[in-house]
Amino acid sequence: MATASSEEIVERLVQTRKYRHICKDTLERIARWSVDRYETSGQALKASKRKLHQVHGAYFDRVDFDKINDAVATLPAIPAEDLLRSTCSGILESHQSTAERMGFLAEFYPPIFDIVGQPTSILDLACGLNPFALPWMTLQQDVRYRAFDIDVRLIDTINGFFARLDRPPPAECLDVLGLLPDMDADLVLLLKSVPCLEQQEKGACERLLRELRYRYAAVSFPVETLSGRRKGMRGYYERFLNGVIGQLGLTAETLDFPTETVYVVRRDD
Repeated sequence: MATASSEEIVERLVQTRKYRHICKDTLERIARWSVDRYETSGQALKASKRKLHQVHGAYFDRVDFDKINDAVATLPAIPAEDLLRSTCSGILESHQSTAERMGFLAEFYPPIFDIVGQPTSILDLACGLNPFALPWMTLQQDVRYRAFDIDVRLIDTINGFFARLDRPPPAECLDVLGLLPDMDADLVLLLKSVPCLEQQEKGACERLLRELRYRYAAVSFPVETLSGRRKGMRGYYERFLNGVIGQLGLTAETLDFPTETVYVVRRDD
């Protein structure tokens, strides 16, 4: 029987510089996971930190949120398109996941919207810095765009950015493996986030595609690892996603990009 409690683990995590910004629901879920598997407080805490690094720290440790906030602060209200794109390009290039998309960002969303049509509502789950790609989405001002992630700093930054664009605050700190957004959407974005979610909960992709309320979901996967190795990833994730949508009775169209494959999943019910 474990000698540590999940409450103790969470308390110690929120005292760390690295993980104090993480959504408390996420910390509680991972603390429960570690306490169930390890007997001592030290072991459980170490396992929690290892898991948090795997699913968050490895992606965001090098992101300079102060620099991003400074860039957002320089934007005037309703900035001109060229200034907006220039600022957002610099922000997107600061994170590997979105930086990989910069070479084809202008060609990324049009084929998705060719399949989906112009959405009136979007859910961007485990969004990372993706909301800063809004200038390339060419959405109407009244499109309801909601973004969710587990990092409070990221959520505050995104909401500050959207305030400059005179859009309603779109972002919320939410652990989607614990609580799903209560909203219908024309389009759900799950961009390169499924591998990370599956590391935390086997079957997460299947559950999200089954339980979320949407017409379409754009689910994408990287074609190489963080270290740049390909290792047959495109084929592996194609088999994985086809298995998921086959189990759910869904259909999908495939879009191939240099560093990413997007599956536009359609729900007919």
